[in-house]
Amino acid sequence: MRAMKYRATCSCRALAISLGMALLSATATADVVHSDFDPGGNYNGGTEGWFNYGGMPVFTTSIPSGESSQWLEVKPQQYYGQITSQNWATPDVTVATWNASSSLDFDVIIDSAWIPNNAGQQIAIELQVGGGVNGTVNKYATPTIDTSLKNTVQHVSIPLAGLQPFDLDATFWNLSINLAPGYAWEWDANNPAVQPYDPRYYLDNITWVSQVPEPSSALLVLLGGAAAAIGARSVRSRKTS
Repeated sequence: MRAMKYRATCSCRALAISLGMALLSATATADVVHSDFDPGGNYNGGTEGWFNYGGMPVFTTSIPSGESSQWLEVKPQQYYGQITSQNWATPDVTVATWNASSSLDFDVIIDSAWIPNNAGQQIAIELQVGGGVNGTVNKYATPTIDTSLKNTVQHVSIPLAGLQPFDLDATFWNLSINLAPGYAWEWDANNPAVQPYDPRYYLDNITWVSQVPEPSSALLVLLGGAAAAIGARSVRSRKTS
């Protein structure tokens, strides 16, 4: 009898945990892939919705670091390497997506021709919304990477809590990523041993990562009641065993 009551108590405990996890999962939102540069996806223009308005060569490739998936390859100008994604070309991403996400994540690779080596190379991120009651609003982030790590995947995660909320009345958005090497003596025309300028960066897995929801008050009450019931059952089991 004692063993049966113990098993019943454990079953209740497991049920409460499973119920809580199920309810939390039901309220979570899925990550939204902005661009992964593999075949497929819903895009109306550009390279999976991305445009090189600065005239830089931009195309997809599977070259970097032997990666099997497709990446976006960008050959930046020395002081300008911006690419821009727009809402009309990327209809699966909305301003509501921006507000429902905890971070904007992507992977980046710097090739071996990139100089100088900079452990704190900034990537300029611009998040722009417009057409709503607040007009055009630009917000910025400057994550960093280590450009001494050649042909190595570096993961970038940009927290969005400090930038939200974005205007839900906005009728358009633009997302820009700008990465350029800047000055290097090796490329200076006054250098007798000047090297040809030929650096590239690669992007992949640009994703809006969903927020993990806070437990609702109803869920907390439910879990609290389940925990109390489990405690009472355990006490009764000990008394009657």
